[in-house]
Amino acid sequence: MTTAADISNRALVAMGARSTLANFALEQTPEAKQLRLLYEPTRDALLRAAHWSFARKMYPLSLLKAQPGLPGSTATPGVWNPATMPPPPWNYEYLYPADCIAVRYITISPMSSGSTGNFFSVPSYDSPVRAGITPAHYAVATDNDTLGNEMTVILTDVQTALACYTARVQVEDRWDASFQQAMVYALASQLALSISGNLQTAQTNARQAMETLIQARARDGNEGTVTVNRTPDWIVARGYGDGGPFPSSPSVTGWVDPAFLIF
Repeated sequence: MTTAADISNRALVAMGARSTLANFALEQTPEAKQLRLLYEPTRDALLRAAHWSFARKMYPLSLLKAQPGLPGSTATPGVWNPATMPPPPWNYEYLYPADCIAVRYITISPMSSGSTGNFFSVPSYDSPVRAGITPAHYAVATDNDTLGNEMTVILTDVQTALACYTARVQVEDRWDASFQQAMVYALASQLALSISGNLQTAQTNARQAMETLIQARARDGNEGTVTVNRTPDWIVARGYGDGGPFPSSPSVTGWVDPAFLIF
């Protein structure tokens, strides 16, 4: 079974360290302290850096607010009230999933009365037509709950919204081999700078981590292909297709290169 200690020890080997960890949580060596500091932020950044198949999750969102007159709304028509209405121009506000690292896209639930046709992008037995998934425009924002505490929310015009997102997978044994290797290289790159100050080792491991990410983007992107019924905004930005009503709000989210891997 793969553990945080296993990943950390592989990172120590990759950076050229002569010692390994026996107890990841309790050791007080400089290496152990740095690894505990870097481990979770590095994991989350790498999860955000590619559409990893093992971390893909689809889940119905919890409705928080809706514009007056729409299903689920508790708002009174009149002047906009931020306590009961989502910010304009959005119709619905949903709670950001607690285990979400990055939203990939938002679409309508197959159980919704507003959905039509074959929801999933695979042919059914009674129809050869691939209807596909239609991503909707959305925005991630901050709001306050009833007690005044800040929370992350998703704004969209979709009723009964369903989110496809990259989940925070904390069990190392569930990571695929490519992600494990990217994590090893990324940790080794940062440790080489903070522990030994060896810039060349840091750059070498950062480059290997980026190469692993690029391969994962191509592989997992092909494995997770869906039929999209509109032109994604990343294509629109390159001069193709229709920008739609909110071209600044992507309907299909890409990935982000971790800053600590860029030298």
